[in-house]
Amino acid sequence: MSTTTALNNLFLDIVKQQADPLLQGIAVLSPRIANKMDTVPGEKGKVIKVPIPEMPDDLGTFSRGSDVAKQARAETAFKDVELTVPICDDYPVYRDELQWMYLNPAAFFELKIIPRWKALIRKVERAGFALHKKMVNVHGACGSPPDSDDDLQALQLAADLQFIPEGERFYFCEPVAYGAMLKVDEVMTALKYGSPDVIRQGKLPEVFGFYPQKSLYLKNANGGWHTCGGWYDAETPVVKDDFDDLAIGDTAITIDGLETTSTAEVNEGDRFTLAGDTTIYTVTATANSSSGEATLAIMPGLVADPGHTAAVTVLQTEATGKYVANLFTHPAGLYYASTPVAVDPTPSQAVAYIDIPGVGRITYDIWEDKRANAMIHRTQVLYGWAVGQQDLSFVVLG
Repeated sequence: MSTTTALNNLFLDIVKQQADPLLQGIAVLSPRIANKMDTVPGEKGKVIKVPIPEMPDDLGTFSRGSDVAKQARAETAFKDVELTVPICDDYPVYRDELQWMYLNPAAFFELKIIPRWKALIRKVERAGFALHKKMVNVHGACGSPPDSDDDLQALQLAADLQFIPEGERFYFCEPVAYGAMLKVDEVMTALKYGSPDVIRQGKLPEVFGFYPQKSLYLKNANGGWHTCGGWYDAETPVVKDDFDDLAIGDTAITIDGLETTSTAEVNEGDRFTLAGDTTIYTVTATANSSSGEATLAIMPGLVADPGHTAAVTVLQTEATGKYVANLFTHPAGLYYASTPVAVDPTPSQAVAYIDIPGVGRITYDIWEDKRANAMIHRTQVLYGWAVGQQDLSFVVLG
């Protein structure tokens, strides 16, 4: 074993002793929305099964425009999660930093490595929240976050109608919606008798039977989290049903009157309503509308037959083609799994596996790059998300 490898291994031993207390200070949301994190041996593209809790399968139906049959939730105790998203982050430590690194491993870890892992966590969480595109159930209106007692009670009622178990209901919202909740009289009164620390941490105590948590990952600098396809620019998008073929329950619908430019695609996750029907429909696959029309795969199935030329309203904030999709969920609503990426240590290499909250066990690898005159600290993890029990989550438009 070379002197470099011995020093790196010594460094890693000290880092592992320091890692847990330092990592506990990282604010993460993923553990609350991940049903059960599992770390498994695996390779890119590996499909694993994450255990899920058994749920009663006789809860009947819930109302969403009209009764929609609930998906059976106890058919299996496992859910497939495909590990297909690798994260690899290299951090070079140059020669003039090496001595300081070895003499001050805790400080180096906290000042240099932890910030990079926070960025890694943000990537993983944002990918989890992006699953809103695959969720059927929707509540609220674009551009109108919950900001009153009635709005918060409506969230609670929506959760009740979907039989989301009490005690583990979480509402993840962007900062504007979170700030609006702080101004609700009933919330202000409750906070008056509690600790202000939770507010500074972006957490509110349980209100109306759920836990609101602020997320910086639900809104980007452009003012919206989900960008609709170009079809919202069309002047008169309408249903095309020349031969009156549509029927209640259909999960495909043709829309005409769309823009014919190449940018006029309909995106997965776009939401719309139809004239005479208040149901919010979700597009489940991107569709090309360059011909002026597009056949859309939608969920849920049609609640009512819209008829030929029924007007289509794309949900968005003003005319930007964007909306914020906040998430109300139970921990079993989403599934997450991860695995460290396998490495083959060489004489100049040292490897450790460290658990990061919200991400799982990662590969923390140190190797020498003589060309760069540096030691390379490499973080590698392979992860995957999947929608879990569909009816235990819903999107809150804002």
